[in-house]
Amino acid sequence: MRAQTLVDDLRTRDLRRGFFYTYVLLAIVPWLAVLDVLIFAVYRMTNVATQAYNRMAEELQQSRERLLFLTRLESWRSLA
Repeated sequence: MRAQTLVDDLRTRDLRRGFFYTYVLLAIVPWLAVLDVLIFAVYRMTNVATQAYNRMAEELQQSRERLLFLTRLESWRSLA
């Protein structure tokens, strides 16, 4: 009788443990999915921001070169 009670008690604990692990797994999976989407979004935004920064730096460099050229051109005109 005592052995049967112990076996039933262990089965109940195993069942509770199984439910607990299932609940934890079901709670973690959506968080991991959201984290994956967040990491992907940050990666994409970082690439886009880097490209925009590089493009703006290149445009700034071109503007400086044009300004320098115009300044030299104006200097040559005034000397001529």
